[in-house]
Amino acid sequence: MKSHGNIWYQKKNPPFLCPTEPEKKELNHILKILCTPYRRHLSSFPTLNPNPYIYLPQSPHHPTPTPTPIPTPSFPSHLVSPHNTTLYTPPPPPPYPHNRNENDKMPSLLEDPTTSIPPPLPNPSHLPPIQRTLRDNTRITLYPITTGPDSLPSSLLHYLHREFSEEILKGCTYPMESPLEYDLYRTYWFGTFAVVAVVDDDESGNGLREGRDWERVCLGTFYVKPNYPGRCSHVCNAGFFTTPAARNRGVGRVMGEAYLEVAPKLGYKYSVFNLVFENNVASVKIWENLGFQVIGRVPGAARLANSPDLVDALIIGKSLV
Repeated sequence: MKSHGNIWYQKKNPPFLCPTEPEKKELNHILKILCTPYRRHLSSFPTLNPNPYIYLPQSPHHPTPTPTPIPTPSFPSHLVSPHNTTLYTPPPPPPYPHNRNENDKMPSLLEDPTTSIPPPLPNPSHLPPIQRTLRDNTRITLYPITTGPDSLPSSLLHYLHREFSEEILKGCTYPMESPLEYDLYRTYWFGTFAVVAVVDDDESGNGLREGRDWERVCLGTFYVKPNYPGRCSHVCNAGFFTTPAARNRGVGRVMGEAYLEVAPKLGYKYSVFNLVFENNVASVKIWENLGFQVIGRVPGAARLANSPDLVDALIIGKSLV
């Protein structure tokens, strides 16, 4: 084999040419033009590898492939236009919908105590207390709570938290398996809007003052909050809880009537209860008597302590307009 300049040849074989530096540049230029459509095509598929010079080996011990670079000719990482006159850069993705950050957590729905969804309208601070008389002629007042848990006596919050925790541990009416911590309960129940029902035993007009015997005078509470976020936040959900002092006195029915009175004033158009357990006969009866209808059923939705079998959950709804 002999060489002459950049030309290599061998007798009886066709000559093999080794390109000069100008020829190498020209070949690189042609390669860029040929590869541009291929690279642009792959750029529209973010799950594919846009670099045709990267090899992704597979390993049975590592299902996720690890990129391994292979030495290649120098090549710009950006895309080149077909005519090589301007650099082509893909346009940026559109902004996240509704000016939300893509890292923001979408609120979970259906009784997630760790999330909070704002109501469709600001909580009206002018909502007056609601006075009612029970069937045993006891006068009670239902106080709207529009400014959060800090507006309530600490002793009342601790009492309600203790009673609610005991109800959860019974495992018959709420989906939670373990009680909420005190601070979480405060925001879960009173963070959006709530009502507290207490006995009127004097003419002071301040039934939520510190120092009252809450085991005797506190009869129950309920919250109202959006059931869905955003464009569906006008559909509300509510949670109800009655204390031992309220048993068999019709407090549940009175709180249900108060709920139908205040929910439209908060801007809600429809009410839905997601998990009314079918074996909670008293609750189902109250809502049916107040005009609610069963709009859905989740078979075997709950593992309850008062049933050896899975219990269906009813979805109950009513228009508020």
